[in-house]
Amino acid sequence: MTKPGVHPVDQGLPAGRLTLLGLQHMSIMYAGSVAVPLIVGSALKLDNATIALLVNADLLVAGIATLVQAVGIGKLLWIKDHIGQKRLSVMIFIGEIGSVAFLS
Repeated sequence: MTKPGVHPVDQGLPAGRLTLLGLQHMSIMYAGSVAVPLIVGSALKLDNATIALLVNADLLVAGIATLVQAVGIGKLLWIKDHIGQKRLSVMIFIGEIGSVAFLS
């Protein structure tokens, strides 16, 4: 499997393993992209239509960011950064004290 003169990190994986890892990445990305708008929307008591809009917008941006990285434009940057619990609580706090009129 290792080619002479090429570091193991720089070698490609077999197609089956790439497919499995791609499906794993897609399912994790999808779950993370859907969970954040659901949590924020329910914490801010938004209606279902607005929460659906947030989910769609998050999936669209995640898909665009993934395509940008796959093409190679953003290889040196980590574009799609998962929203951690620290950022999520800050988003909810800002939404509670501020106006969320821009969401609808």
